Amino acid sequence: MYILTIASCLATAWIDLDPEYAALVYGPGAPAITYADVDVISFGHLPWTAQLRHLPFLVPAAGGPTMVQCPQKAGGLAWNINALHPMCQPLVSRARKAAAPAHSWTEITHGALSVHGAPSKDETTAAWFYVARGSGIYAYTGNTRVYADHGDAALDLLNKTCPFVESCKCTECIELFPELWAAAARRGYDSVQFTHHCDSKCSPNLCPTELVLVHSSSGGQACPTTFRRGWNASRSCDCVPGQPFSNCVGVTIPPCPAYAAFVVASAALAVAMLLTIACTRKAACAPNTHHKRGMVQLG
Repeated sequence: MYILTIASCLATAWIDLDPEYAALVYGPGAPAITYADVDVISFGHLPWTAQLRHLPFLVPAAGGPTMVQCPQKAGGLAWNINALHPMCQPLVSRARKAAAPAHSWTEITHGALSVHGAPSKDETTAAWFYVARGSGIYAYTGNTRVYADHGDAALDLLNKTCPFVESCKCTECIELFPELWAAAARRGYDSVQFTHHCDSKCSPNLCPTELVLVHSSSGGQACPTTFRRGWNASRSCDCVPGQPFSNCVGVTIPPCPAYAAFVVASAALAVAMLLTIACTRKAACAPNTHHKRGMVQLG
């Protein structure tokens, strides 16, 4: 386990994206991109050697080896930040908290609550997204209003306050959401963005900008609005309903096959190391031996 931890610490967080990566995400003709250009990585599009270098690692824990899913340093990958984000499309941890421009197509990720479970009340009157460069799927912001946190929007649009949540150091306004989006629409906004609402499993080191389309009533679905795909949203998108995440035909979130192999191999190595450590602590596990004329004699 410690070997895995040390190896991961020695590995750089930066991922080199080869020229083919952009073509796999955006389609033929897309220019090459770098790790600095993306907020999300389609992990299965990386060469298997890169996958093995940048997979989450195991650390010792009281209940057994635990997989570290949150980045340990800037530029690292955040795995499984919540149930609505693809496991094989980890987000990049960085200080960037930029909002998407108004009247623009911006890259997003979106999970379909209706597939993962019953739609929550905060997506029956709007649709929520993460702003995520590198996803290859675009939503249109329209006339947008940017706030730091949910409470700032409630105070501005409704003149109401929301409770502060200590665990995320943020404000939650779930009960006010239907009223909030209606008020935003009356003011002529098509969307609202939150740049500092850090409630993911990896907060506060990971805090992707939230984008809320206030005119959508099907946020619990995979296709709550019109999407585009291709480099700079140059192509139309056919979104397939009933999927767990927003999608476009031709833009895939590939599986990360090295992930399963890594988990199995890491768990086996961790068990072997635990047994070795336990064995060396017990004299019974190390029988007395001595050599005599090239033969091994027990006793």
